[in-house]
Amino acid sequence: TAQPAAAAVSTASSADSPSTPTAEAEHFTAQPAAAAVSTTASSSVIAVTQQPSSTPRAEADEKGTMCMITSRGADGLGHQVEAKLSCMIVAEEKDALGWEQFFSLGASYRKYRWQQEKEITLHKRNLPDVGKCSQVGFLRSAELNRSMCLADNKTLYWNDNCWDRLYCHGLMESGFPYRLVPQFQRGYYANPKPDLRWLDGFPADREWGKRVVLHWRAGDGGGVNINYFLYAIRELRQELPAAAGGRPPLFRIQTDASKANWYGKIVSKYPVLNATDILVDFGQERNEDGSPLTLALHRMVSADALIMGKSALSMTAAFIGNQSIVYLPHTCWDRKPLPHWRKRSC
Repeated sequence: TAQPAAAAVSTASSADSPSTPTAEAEHFTAQPAAAAVSTTASSSVIAVTQQPSSTPRAEADEKGTMCMITSRGADGLGHQVEAKLSCMIVAEEKDALGWEQFFSLGASYRKYRWQQEKEITLHKRNLPDVGKCSQVGFLRSAELNRSMCLADNKTLYWNDNCWDRLYCHGLMESGFPYRLVPQFQRGYYANPKPDLRWLDGFPADREWGKRVVLHWRAGDGGGVNINYFLYAIRELRQELPAAAGGRPPLFRIQTDASKANWYGKIVSKYPVLNATDILVDFGQERNEDGSPLTLALHRMVSADALIMGKSALSMTAAFIGNQSIVYLPHTCWDRKPLPHWRKRSC
C-alpha cells in the first residue's frame, strides 16, 4: 500500500506535456523510490487548485483556492487501488476544473487538514455507474460549469472512485494517463517486492524469451469467453519470438480458481492450456499451497505482455506496469483502453 509522499509530488503545466502519447511514452522504466513510504489508510485525498480560465497559470496566485475530491471506498484490493488511481488521473487532467496536483494520497480523510488546519466537511458527490457515460456525474458537471465545486479549502467531495470521468469523455483514449505512470511506479516500488521467479516450474532445458502474464479471474469478475484468452496466446506465440532473438515466450496464468475446478472443468475441456509453455499459479484464496497475491500482482505489473481479465486488479497492473502489450476484454466490459492496448472481443 505504499504511496508517494505529498512533498515529493510535482506536476508540469499543460504546455510541458503532450495530450497524446508519443511512441516513447508508451513504455516506461520503473525507478524504485529512494526511501520507503508506507500508508495504511483506506482513503485517498486529492487537493486541486481551481483558477479562472482567463488567468495564465504562470501568473496565478500560488495559494489559489482548493477544490478537494477524494476516493473513499471498500471492496477488494484491486477495486480500491483502481479507484484511487482513477482519481489521481482525473486530478492531473489539465482540462478538468483546472486541476493541477494532488496531495496526501493515502491520508485518512478524518485526519486530513489543509493550510489553516480547518475541519473538513464531507460532501458525497454524485457518481453514476461506471460506463454510464450519458449520465453526467459531479466531476463532469463541475467541469462543464453546471455544478459548483465549493472551493473553500475545507469541503471534501467524496465517493468510491472517479471512473465516471476516467472512462468517459475520451480521457483514456487520449493517452493522458501515461503522464502518471512514473508517479504510480514511485509509489509502487517504494516498498520491497517479491522475487518474480519467472522460470519456476518451466523446463530448464529451454531458453525463454518474453514474459507474458494472463489474469484469469474465476470469481465474481469472471464472465470472459475463453476464446479471448486463447486468441491472445496464439497471437503472442507468433509475434513475440521475433523480439527475443527467436526465443519463445513463456506464459504464466495468475488465477484465483481452485485446482480442482481448473483441471476438472477448464483444462479437461481446453487441453491446449496444458502446453509446456504455460504454467498456472493458483492463488491462496482457494488453494492452501497457492501463491501470494503480492507475487501475482507483481508479475502482472512486470510482464512484457499482460492479458487482462475482467478485473480491477488487471486494470491496476496495467496502469502501473511497463507492459509493451496489453489485451483488454473490450466488448464484455465497461472499461476503456489506453492507445497502445489491444481491444479484443470477449
